[in-house]
Amino acid sequence: MILSTGDLLNGATVEILDSTGKRRLGTGTIVTSDGTVLTCHHVVAGMSRVRLVRHGADQQTADVSTDLSNASEEFDLALLDSGWAGLTPVPILQGAPATGSWIANGFQDLQLGYLGTVPLVGTYRGAKLRKYTAVSPSEIGSGRRRDYVLAEALDLDGSAVHGGTSGASAVDEETSAIVGVIVGSLTNPDNPVPPHTRSIAISVPHAVSNWPPLSAVYASASSEVPCFGKALNPLGAEILCTAQRMATLQDLTVAKLIDETKLRLRAGLDAALEEFLTDAAPLMPVIGESGAGKTSIAAMLSSGMGLRHGLLVRGVHMQAGDTSIAVQIERALTDEEFGTYGLNSLVRPDLPRPNAETPARTASSTGGRLVVVLDAINEHVEALLPAHRIAGSWMPRTIDWLRRNNAKLILTCRPETWSTLLPQPLRDAVFRPPPERPLSKDGPRTGVSRPPGGGLWVGDFSEQELEEMIRVYGVDRRMDPLDARHPFFLRLAAEMGPVFAESSDPLSRLQLIDAALDHRVIDIVARYPSDAVGIPEVRGLIASIAAAMLTEGSDILAAAKAAELPQATPNVLRGLIDSGVIERVGGNYRFRFDQYADAERSRLLKLPLQMNSTASYPISAMSAYAALSG
Repeated sequence: MILSTGDLLNGATVEILDSTGKRRLGTGTIVTSDGTVLTCHHVVAGMSRVRLVRHGADQQTADVSTDLSNASEEFDLALLDSGWAGLTPVPILQGAPATGSWIANGFQDLQLGYLGTVPLVGTYRGAKLRKYTAVSPSEIGSGRRRDYVLAEALDLDGSAVHGGTSGASAVDEETSAIVGVIVGSLTNPDNPVPPHTRSIAISVPHAVSNWPPLSAVYASASSEVPCFGKALNPLGAEILCTAQRMATLQDLTVAKLIDETKLRLRAGLDAALEEFLTDAAPLMPVIGESGAGKTSIAAMLSSGMGLRHGLLVRGVHMQAGDTSIAVQIERALTDEEFGTYGLNSLVRPDLPRPNAETPARTASSTGGRLVVVLDAINEHVEALLPAHRIAGSWMPRTIDWLRRNNAKLILTCRPETWSTLLPQPLRDAVFRPPPERPLSKDGPRTGVSRPPGGGLWVGDFSEQELEEMIRVYGVDRRMDPLDARHPFFLRLAAEMGPVFAESSDPLSRLQLIDAALDHRVIDIVARYPSDAVGIPEVRGLIASIAAAMLTEGSDILAAAKAAELPQATPNVLRGLIDSGVIERVGGNYRFRFDQYADAERSRLLKLPLQMNSTASYPISAMSAYAALSG
């Protein structure tokens, strides 16, 4: 459960009492998961021991000594060790904005009738040189008056604060992090309980920079306490990026585009990534034919290679209003339909969402880079975002944004599309690793290679990769040698194990595709018996979808046109989506893999190029799979 800022503060606010537990001294806030409490120096300076009470359903009490080596009269701050573990602390803000809004919880004076915490709100602004006098408690007598001088402070306007609130943290509403520690109010003696007043708070960011004990607490806490909102810290950025990547991977897994259990690092990929991250070029294209495993490589690059701050976005989600990769980053973090992927379950709902620059700036502050992997830019919807707009506007603005924000972009693409997307003047932005080996003149490149034009080329499996993937997929090597090297067809052969095992001869590519489609169609027919459709009808619908796309001259089929096709019931369309035959693109449809579309079109066309309305399907693979399925 993600807490609001107010709930977070409620759980971290501590009442500070004298050692007998009878006299309230002030307020503190838990700032580390092992129970370090931040309060004011003048709250505890006159005491050798104090009692800390954390209220709530799981109330905790600790009697602790006041170690003045962890207290500062200069900053009027003190740190107490409660010994409590496993708590949710409030993060500390390192850099303070000049102005903002604050909230706080304070244990006000018992004499005024306040029993529990009082919620306080207001606005703040930075101030210089504030002087005040505070009375420190004493174990014997009335206590001692102390004069304090703050070089950096905050002037607070808003709710009135009274004795007992000293030491309470003022939390910035836009970051949910501690910006100040309240020391006292400027009250009117003739009106001791005004509804509003001005108060003074210690500037915590200034103290973090100048008081070593608090600097050490901040350094330790920042590695275990995520900070979100406008003060996104490295851990918060890492959590957001990881959540976004993991959910995209889940999306790709559900769509049957990847199998995370079978992802393996392609040879040379790790070395290329390491070189790219240290190179000045902001862009690395990963180019390959359909089915070469580019999406699997995108998954590996974004999540399996140690990137702390990396995002994984999809070309199919590009929209008409996309002006640069920054728009896609923000959509991936904030939009419920095409992104977020659980951001609202991670970030407190009352915090503003980060813009694209925030995680990039945070990653850069750690000496790293924000790395965005854009999978299949070739799957952009041409009607929404034409290729000429990507080349003429999106690409120049993206490269400019990457350079200004010290970020990197890896994108995967088919070669015929990539040649239209990168204008000649921008080609100096492409990472050009030195080639590791000369290009083969005897046939297509295999493995991950480095073409002269820059970026990486993804070909069929090399012999060494093939041996590994055959073991991973458990595929019989009776496949045609060239087909076995192709990642897509090797996956199909693994999926179609029963059909493959029963075949006396190696299955051709078309037979593999037919067997894979039959496998999915049989499942759809069994799932929706009430729709009264059979295998021929669903296969006919797949052919009709391909024919409609061919007629339109597009890889996209509008949902309205799809609904008009015979047998296109909502259940059957849903089954085709769930089984990975087609996918939704906004309100439209496309084939999940180009090989499916190509196979259907090959049956619909004959030379000279005319529509073949009497196209039939090979029954052997379908019948074989149906027989094996029972």
